[in-house]
Amino acid sequence: MRQIQILSTIGSEIISVSDCKNYIRIDTSEDDTLLGFMITSARLQAESYLSRDIVSKQRKYFLDNSYDGKIDVPYGPISSIDSVTIGGVAETGYTTYGLGDLMVEIDPTDKAVEITFTTEGMNDGLLKQVLLQMVSTLYDNRTDYVNGTISTELDSSYKRILDGYKSVWI
Repeated sequence: MRQIQILSTIGSEIISVSDCKNYIRIDTSEDDTLLGFMITSARLQAESYLSRDIVSKQRKYFLDNSYDGKIDVPYGPISSIDSVTIGGVAETGYTTYGLGDLMVEIDPTDKAVEITFTTEGMNDGLLKQVLLQMVSTLYDNRTDYVNGTISTELDSSYKRILDGYKSVWI
């Protein structure tokens, strides 16, 4: 069994309430708190879809047993491996490979492995644009239905834009 846990969120959102207000053309401050929640929601949805961290985090990855020695660390890009423990004992004889999406190589074992690592997060114009679109959609469609019309699913065209960043983790 594999499990992953967020130990702490280190980074901050890559778009601000002010960015959203400019994008959506909101002139008042009445919805600032709501926009803050929507920014976080949009980012979490994007991170979940991508299996990557947009905002830097420290995570712990747990693998119960029986590994051939090569472990793909999920939720890159990884900035550092903070610790590796095997059967509850700190391991120092491991090697890392890769650029951003790291692989940790250890001696094969039948004991539980825990890897604590820090992601560096992602921040570029395309991601900011997608998050602004997502927040705008959330703001304009605060429910998934309109009285008197047929319910339709909210537009998710942002997924096509995010596909280039997608990391498949199983």
